[in-house]
Amino acid sequence: MTIPANVTVTSSSSLSGSWIPVNLSAGEVTNGTKVGTLSVTGLSESQAGFVVNGTGSKTVNGQALYPFTKDDGSVAFNAKIDAAAYPGTKYSDNGITYVQKPNTAVDFVTVGGNNLPAGNYQTTLTIASFVN
Repeated sequence: MTIPANVTVTSSSSLSGSWIPVNLSAGEVTNGTKVGTLSVTGLSESQAGFVVNGTGSKTVNGQALYPFTKDDGSVAFNAKIDAAAYPGTKYSDNGITYVQKPNTAVDFVTVGGNNLPAGNYQTTLTIASFVN
């Protein structure tokens, strides 16, 4: 006789995130201009923080860059989480940013100057928790 014996282990974390955009005026956008804030909730006591990955993200000169694209899919500008502004935050070699608690909201800022025409620009971010 065969008896199935399944065990389900679930996480106590109910991690979620939201994006709070900034409205920019068309034209010259300088280096370090805030484009939005990623806010993360649901980190459990045992979790050290969260990681941020993005579609097409990459590490350049030691910084994780997140490309924001135009409607046609071409990259309009890159943004980053300024690690220096959030203690314990580190970039990985594969375009991921590790954000340590107690930081739960991080600003994304432009990298370099950009001349942006009016329009919508987007990226897709993925978050996950981590433990030390």
